[in-house]
Amino acid sequence: MKKLFALLLTLLIIISCTACDPTSQGEQETTAHTHSHTHAQESIPTGSAQEGTSTQPATNKATDPQPTEALTQQSTQADSTQPAQSNDKNLYRGTISKDTYKSPTTGLTFTKPADWNFLTDEELALKIGVDTMELADYAFPTTADRVPAVYDMWATDPDTGVNISVAYENMHVTASVQMTTDEYMEMLEGAFKNTEGTTLLGKYTVKLSGQTYQKAVFRTDTGGTSTQSTYYLRAMGKFMNIVLVSVPTGTESPNVEKMFS
Repeated sequence: MKKLFALLLTLLIIISCTACDPTSQGEQETTAHTHSHTHAQESIPTGSAQEGTSTQPATNKATDPQPTEALTQQSTQADSTQPAQSNDKNLYRGTISKDTYKSPTTGLTFTKPADWNFLTDEELALKIGVDTMELADYAFPTTADRVPAVYDMWATDPDTGVNISVAYENMHVTASVQMTTDEYMEMLEGAFKNTEGTTLLGKYTVKLSGQTYQKAVFRTDTGGTSTQSTYYLRAMGKFMNIVLVSVPTGTESPNVEKMFS
């Protein structure tokens, strides 16, 4: 349990320090080429996803938000009190085509504005602390089983520093126990409550791409800056699917529910 609190607090610190600075990530190296994913959804031990092409843009002045939907089952909505039981070994990579990200694992479809950027796999791997190849389709399920959390998608507005990411936290690694969405939300509130300068602005139940998520909005004031962090949570077996939106001071929050059609 202590691991999870440490992870949440680390994420909060990273968001607070970097989300307000649109140039912080841009000064790091970015990969200026197109990266393709080939997803062949077969019954092999490591799992791989359905066919699609993932095109990652070249340059980025992204900032650094952090976690950190449901399985592609026939219209199954997440139960906020009971975790899903059938997704432990089927964590497939999403695909990106032009401005649209789609996940066969969660059922999420996200369309970014044309002037936003998707981070490359190389950039995602740096944030997670793994080799780029560990995010390849065939290796992604194994990587997700090993590390505390993985990103599947990260979109950023290079002008304002707004960031939206889709992540999976492995509760068996971070908390040594499977958790419901309600339990995770309660722990998230506790972690932020014990963090100086952080205020809970509201909690809601919302739909993203037709799937049910619990939403919590926090504001963090630190070092003369303010960041609004919005968490969308959904339990999926031993994983917690987290959609995180970070918005710097003075920036209008995007209509996230509309972006996830």
